[in-house]
Amino acid sequence: MFLPNVKSGLSNIHNSLINDGRFAAAVWASPDKVPFISLPLKILIKETNSPPPPLNAPGPFSLSDEKLLKEYFNNSGFKDVTIEREDMIFNFNSAEEFTNFVCETASPVQMMLSNQTEERRKEILKAITEAAEDNYVDKNANSISFSNEAICVVGTR
Repeated sequence: MFLPNVKSGLSNIHNSLINDGRFAAAVWASPDKVPFISLPLKILIKETNSPPPPLNAPGPFSLSDEKLLKEYFNNSGFKDVTIEREDMIFNFNSAEEFTNFVCETASPVQMMLSNQTEERRKEILKAITEAAEDNYVDKNANSISFSNEAICVVGTR
């Protein structure tokens, strides 16, 4: 997802494998199927008046097109390419815990917040927390859960 040149990267991986060796990877599906990432990014883009990432730029959703992903693998020399989709559940004790986790682990979030004043940064983080609470909190369990789709791909040399 983050390779600047996917074809070159996959070709190098393919050439590094022994005959019949396998390479497996997992990438995120489209933004509508990965709220764990898309929710904070959508809010950040809006709140910071940032343009959305350019199409085909490296990023969490750059390989979400299953057809394109398979094409990259095939064009890099892999055979018997198979793709499966898996549900990935992320649970947090609170929306605040989710927001803190995203801020600590997602470099795009950190970069977009780095140009903001401390007061503005707090406002944006509050907006992310509130959106998470409004859409993903399980009131019965007093926790927050995100169901996200990952695309798992395997190819053989």
